[in-house]
Amino acid sequence: MGDTANLPAELAESMRVAGLTHLTAVSGAHFAILSALAWNLLGYARLSGRIRGVLILTLIGVLVVLVRPEPSVVRAAAMALIAVVGIMLGRRSSPIPALAVGVIALLMLAPELSLSSGFALSVAATSGLVLIAPLVEARLLWLPAVIRSHLALALSAQVACAPLIVLLSPNLLGWAVVANVIVAPVVPALTLFGAVVVLTAVSAPGIARVAAWLADWCARWIALVADAAAGAPGAELAWLPGVTGAALMAATSAAFVIIVVRAGDARWYAAAYLRPLYLARRHLRAVRRSRVGGGSRVRAGYSRTRTLVPRGVDSTAGLRARARRRP
Repeated sequence: MGDTANLPAELAESMRVAGLTHLTAVSGAHFAILSALAWNLLGYARLSGRIRGVLILTLIGVLVVLVRPEPSVVRAAAMALIAVVGIMLGRRSSPIPALAVGVIALLMLAPELSLSSGFALSVAATSGLVLIAPLVEARLLWLPAVIRSHLALALSAQVACAPLIVLLSPNLLGWAVVANVIVAPVVPALTLFGAVVVLTAVSAPGIARVAAWLADWCARWIALVADAAAGAPGAELAWLPGVTGAALMAATSAAFVIIVVRAGDARWYAAAYLRPLYLARRHLRAVRRSRVGGGSRVRAGYSRTRTLVPRGVDSTAGLRARARRRP
């Protein structure tokens, strides 16, 4: 629930180098997982959309109080509130307007958030997930659906946050994307088991112990991946410090997005210009092959001269005709 007081310093450092620090903070993913679960469970009770929306809003408020209203928590809660209100009003919610309205409202209510690096990273990561992830996933159709989705999300968040990360710490995290893809399947389960522990710790200690045991195994897997990624070669690479490094990384991220967006056009141009060349080369090779291998060498009459006669042609027809014309 965002409490890192008992997190060992070595593990915290490993998670930082592996790019997994965001898992120790409450983010929009946690609100989305719990809200979706609660929405579906309330649906089995045949409650109307508005009643479910009110209960979800209450749940979000309780979570904010429980995990403390930190910048990333407030931003995630604001987006969740906007989405739920849109559903209650019968309007289809869109993540981009929800993010924009949430950020503007929070900055108007708490201008000091503009100086928070955590808030900036949270907004940047969410923007990457909303704007870049669909483009990346569309270029990874050759991968299985699960891997494609996790890879697109991890890569998009990393690309969006990279300029801010190098501004705060001039280092590149070489295994961050891979580590996030590997741990992604256990993150929803860990969130749900943790919520069950909080809800049943007093009323049903037995259920809480089972949920805590399952959550512990999920957390162990994340710690194992963090230690392995932090100890791997190239886990942390030096980068240019200051504004220069951030500007260079921003240009690199922009180039990545342009390449992804134009990937379809590049394939179209390659097909339009290179395929005719390929077909022409095949045609020339076929012509050469027909000239060399499409004939057979035969002897005509008593001549010792070898001629190239196409297959299927009777090479002695001319001699027989001449013999018939002789008196």
